[in-house]
Amino acid sequence: MHGQAELSMALDGEALQIELHSPLANLTGFEHSPETEEERAKLAAARQTLKDGAGLFLFEGGACTFKEAALSDLSFEELGGMEENHDAHHDEHHHDHEATHDKDSHHAEIRATYAFTCAAPENLTRIETRLFSLFPGFEKIEAVFLSADRQAAEILTPARSGWEFE
Repeated sequence: MHGQAELSMALDGEALQIELHSPLANLTGFEHSPETEEERAKLAAARQTLKDGAGLFLFEGGACTFKEAALSDLSFEELGGMEENHDAHHDEHHHDHEATHDKDSHHAEIRATYAFTCAAPENLTRIETRLFSLFPGFEKIEAVFLSADRQAAEILTPARSGWEFE
């Protein structure tokens, strides 16, 4: 659903993994293959921003540092950079392309995975996301945090973009 997303976080020893699952519209304002230069630029900018885990997530305590990001959703990859495949699909199925395209456009999603190392995971007291300020399409994020000794579930909003652990 537009405006909503899921954020899953798992802390295993010093390894913190965060996964974002979101409709593409939250990031770009559209869910179809980019058709204009402006849409291609928005998609490229969204991809670049999503690759910067250090800019998306802030931590208090825990001494967490960003290691890497992976944009792993195939539909996002198809929309993001495989124009030749899209063109081939378009030529081959021109007669029903618009109906298929419109049907598929409602379900374009992205999964992004982030890896962090936390040198003092027992001291992690707060996690905050900058997704709301970087992508105004986000309205609500259902967030879950799991570790060996803690679990938390929160609804994040632009007014409450992070939470403290007890």
